[in-house]
Amino acid sequence: MSEQVGWRALVRQVQEEAPFWATTLPQLPRLIHNALSEDRGAPLQKQLEVLHLEQLRLRRSLWLITALFALSTVLAATLFWLR
Repeated sequence: MSEQVGWRALVRQVQEEAPFWATTLPQLPRLIHNALSEDRGAPLQKQLEVLHLEQLRLRRSLWLITALFALSTVLAATLFWLR
């Protein structure tokens, strides 16, 4: 148990990861700068535009269906009263 969770495990893990840290730590400021300066909003903005266009299309379709329904109702009522 102490070799998996205790101090021995910690020391072994540090020894195994030390070479990785030695190569990563000098690059860390550049990596942080790149991550912070990256424009992550552009893909979201594009998705929002697509959703907005889809919403407009659906709204137009709803108006068309409503207008057709109203027209057919008026036409049916007119034909009914003309008989």
